[in-house]
Amino acid sequence: MNQFQNGQMLFAKGNPCFGSYCISQGLVFITKHEDDFLGEDAKFARPGELVGGEMHEVAGENAVNAVAAQDTVACFIDKKCLSRLLNSASHIQRRTLDLSARNSWPNLDSK
Repeated sequence: MNQFQNGQMLFAKGNPCFGSYCISQGLVFITKHEDDFLGEDAKFARPGELVGGEMHEVAGENAVNAVAAQDTVACFIDKKCLSRLLNSASHIQRRTLDLSARNSWPNLDSK
């Protein structure tokens, strides 16, 4: 488990994407623009939700910023590990796709 303090960045837009974080405790801001935490593009990830990985990735890079909105505990899941898990369990795959749809934007690759 990783612990992030309020305001600490989990990952930044444009950096390589190595996997996802499953939020266990706390709240995470997800934004397309680094300084737009209260704008229309801001979303929140809550306990039980995934951030990062394929749902927030374009061409191998993070397409959004993720910053702890309060002290947060999150488990990092390597991209390859998550892929194997999703391929082996269809019920997990459906739940992940549901979360992905809720936490993503239609045009992540637009700058």
